[in-house]
Formats: sequence, C-alpha cells, structure tokens
Amino acid sequence: MIYEYIDRLVNYGLDIGLISHYDVIYSRNAVLDVLHINDYEPSSVRDSMELEDILKGLLDYACEQGIIDNNITERDLFDTRLMACLTPRPSEVIAEFGKRYD
Repeated sequence: MIYEYIDRLVNYGLDIGLISHYDVIYSRNAVLDVLHINDYEPSSVRDSMELEDILKGLLDYACEQGIIDNNITERDLFDTRLMACLTPRPSEVIAEFGKRYD
C-alpha cells in the first residue's frame, strides 16, 4: 500500500509539472529515502487522488513506522520534506526565472 502512495505522489508531481519524466526515478528514490524504505515495488495504480489524501497516507505510514511522532508540528514538517522531493533546486528556479524574464 505504501508504494501506491509513493507512486501517486510522484505521479502528482509529474502531472502538475513539478518534475519531468527524467526526474521520476530520482524523485521516487528521494521519497523512499525520506521514508526509510530500502526497496521498491512498482504499483499498478493509475487513478488520481487529492494531494492532501496522498500526504495523509504517507504521513500515517511515517507515524506507524516511528519515523515521526503523530503531532501537527512533526506531520507538517515531514510533509514539507516529502514535497521537497518533487521541487526543483533553487538554482533551477532562478535559471528558469532568468529565461522567462529575458
């Protein structure tokens, strides 16, 4: 089940343009690392889910595994870490801004 949430998060990032298809494996591996998961089993999930529900599933898993405590502060900080796996580095944002500004 956790792999479905991971795939949904990565697909969300792909669908809304946070990452490109070149970033899928890198982003998935980053999420796996944050969740302390050493293996990966591709899921066959193709349906969409609201980001809030995806993050809730991942945060619940993190709490169950003892990665974080189940409180608002830790959940909020941890979902920021998960989303950071899907966002470009500051240098990429600055470069894109520069291209569009010119």
